[in-house]
Amino acid sequence: MRNKKILVIAIGAIFIFVGAAFLYSYFPKTTLRILERNYLGYFFWTVEADHNLARERIKTENVSMPQIDVSEGSGYAEADKKGIDWIKENADVAVVSSDELFLIEKEYPGVFKGVIFFSETADNYMSNIVVKSNSKISDVKGLTGKKVSVKNETEGFLVDYFMKENGVTNYDLKRYAVNEWSEKLAAGKIDSALATEPQSTQYAQEEVIKKIMENPIGNGEFAKTPSYAVIVRTGLSRKDQSRMEKYIALLIRAIKTDEGRLREIMVNHLGESWAEVIASRTFALVQNYNEVDKSLLQKLADEMEKEGFLNFKVDVAGAIYQE
Repeated sequence: MRNKKILVIAIGAIFIFVGAAFLYSYFPKTTLRILERNYLGYFFWTVEADHNLARERIKTENVSMPQIDVSEGSGYAEADKKGIDWIKENADVAVVSSDELFLIEKEYPGVFKGVIFFSETADNYMSNIVVKSNSKISDVKGLTGKKVSVKNETEGFLVDYFMKENGVTNYDLKRYAVNEWSEKLAAGKIDSALATEPQSTQYAQEEVIKKIMENPIGNGEFAKTPSYAVIVRTGLSRKDQSRMEKYIALLIRAIKTDEGRLREIMVNHLGESWAEVIASRTFALVQNYNEVDKSLLQKLADEMEKEGFLNFKVDVAGAIYQE
């Protein structure tokens, strides 16, 4: 009898141990920290809306980067280094501008890889040049001698190229964060800005600004050149890397979602007060790591370095995800 009890206890202990091991391996031990930024995180929202992440054994949480001063006097290189250092320590998935992608590859090669890329074409775009609604400036020619704001060095290079191509000279390029340029424009600190969606549509509907040039980037030499990317952390533990690869697969599937469903998801996420803006906004071209034109991305990096928007050279191939 005593031996039978010992056997029952031993079998029970084995079942408990096996069950605990199964649960330990099944549920994620770490959380994928996601930095959305600039309202380009709508594909993260799509993944959450259309897939059961718990069933996929994926746990995520959104993180917010503290605002880093990028205005005149702070030093672009210093500010950008602070930004990528913060991402390295606090995020596993993030939306970054292309110059941040290049800088991350330079400073921390192999730590992050680009999996999704946003670019602008004649038909798919997200940027407009705007001025105050009561401004006397009616077209880009009127920006000669004026102050024009961008949010990052990639936008700065692309706007500078556009201005030169259109004969705009002697203008002053400023840099302000996504939530700063509208305040500077209202206060008269700048005369114009490159505004991205959905802000440009939102402020135009509110008659705060007017668009003097739609899609300045998507029609020139750098059309279809990625200006933003979604990056993911590499070098995780085997189980966490497996979960990351599942999440990447879901993101790749999400970028094929039709615009009608995207707009529906955005309204559900942001609220009905955004419905009119979302119905009118435009979308960029979005490509995965296999679809993106790597030669265009390399050309962007090379030309930015040549024109002084980067102070280093980089081989972009190392910054792109590979299966």
